[in-house]
Amino acid sequence: MHAAPIRDPQDAGPRTLERLAASYIEDHLSGLSVRFREKQNYLLDRWVLPRLGARTVTAWTPADSAAVIAAVRRAGASDALVQDVGTVMRALVTHARRLRWLTAQSENPMSMVRYAKAASIQGAASVYVPRSSLPTDEQCAALFQAMEGLGHRRLAIAMRLCHRAGLRWGELIALQPHDIQFQPARIVHVRRAVEQPRRGPARLKAPENGKIRTSIFPKSLTDDLADLVEDTLGRDGPEGLLLPSASGRIMRRSNFQQIWIRAADGAGWPMTAPLQRTAGYGQANKGRRWTGAAKWSPQDLRHVAACWMLFDLGLDPAVVAGKLGHADPNFTIRRYIGVRGHLPGQPMTSHRARGDARPGVGGAPLPGPARRPRRAVHPRATPQPILGWARAQSGHMRALRSAAPRASGTDVAGCAATPQVAGGFAIAEAFDPREPHLSTVMLYPGQRRSWNAL
Repeated sequence: MHAAPIRDPQDAGPRTLERLAASYIEDHLSGLSVRFREKQNYLLDRWVLPRLGARTVTAWTPADSAAVIAAVRRAGASDALVQDVGTVMRALVTHARRLRWLTAQSENPMSMVRYAKAASIQGAASVYVPRSSLPTDEQCAALFQAMEGLGHRRLAIAMRLCHRAGLRWGELIALQPHDIQFQPARIVHVRRAVEQPRRGPARLKAPENGKIRTSIFPKSLTDDLADLVEDTLGRDGPEGLLLPSASGRIMRRSNFQQIWIRAADGAGWPMTAPLQRTAGYGQANKGRRWTGAAKWSPQDLRHVAACWMLFDLGLDPAVVAGKLGHADPNFTIRRYIGVRGHLPGQPMTSHRARGDARPGVGGAPLPGPARRPRRAVHPRATPQPILGWARAQSGHMRALRSAAPRASGTDVAGCAATPQVAGGFAIAEAFDPREPHLSTVMLYPGQRRSWNAL
């Protein structure tokens, strides 16, 4: 026998989706961030409730849900927005079951409704970001130079930091002088983030997932960051913001966006919408602002940093996940490493068959124990072989360190390093007192020149 649905303390009439959405926002979203609540409100008010608000929960069918998804697609919305609308409707179904408005015998209103973003590359995850789709280092350097030419040197330094440390926007503008560490290792401490609602003042909160972390930055940023820290300490003290607005407050992203598109246009980046001066801005519709859209956003600099750590520095995916603030290293692998770990633009053949030391990089294979052939794995299978490969490389590097002669050298990835050369490979041991077992950086023969360039 199944329990009867729980009656409301106050009988407020039929159980419509409008009432369900109000209960979902008030009860389930009350403890979450303001930005997330605003996004859920927008999705419900703009796409779901106008079509389904008056319908009772028990009369809600999969055909109704599919019609909402089809309307979003007909409006020309992006795949990400389609997925967000489907996700919020599925969250309503879960909340209805929690309230016992839908029972085990009730039909699932989201059954067989497809809304998830499809992968653009065969066999890759839908969240995969190919490195070839991101701006190159030369294009990024042109952006930073253009931003500094517009008179925003402080923001240019901030974007250079994001380009290598992989900070989110809210984490970047919440940095304070004591968050930047230069000795004994170059480290950025991510202790807080900024939450910016659509209306009302911005405020500081804990980073995403509620966990503090550290990231790294290269030697080329040391002097500029030191000047920035010294200037902030002299002006606002140790609690001042490294990247305040012109009025000394927390910078709003909407204001920075105008600087971004002007710098992107000046750097020669591809523009998806032309740069122009638009009138009719502000409460009195008398203001003017720069509008337009570049092909890449500040979030893409975070993707560039992830690829730099994974492919150029050769950091373990678990270490990179910690630097980026990802809760699961598997997500980092699915997002940045291609099918079976191949690098963008490289043929999908076995790195052992090519004689590469690792997928996509030339050189002799690393010494290690012989392994029996592994059976073929479907490209859509879980990327556990990649994690196994990373662990194997860690073991191989430990063997190299024990047998390699030591030589002097500079540091890599912001850490004091002692390079070792063995079998044509240069290895730098990056010192991180909290992660001594995950702090080895491997440089291949073609990357030796990057020791002094970092």
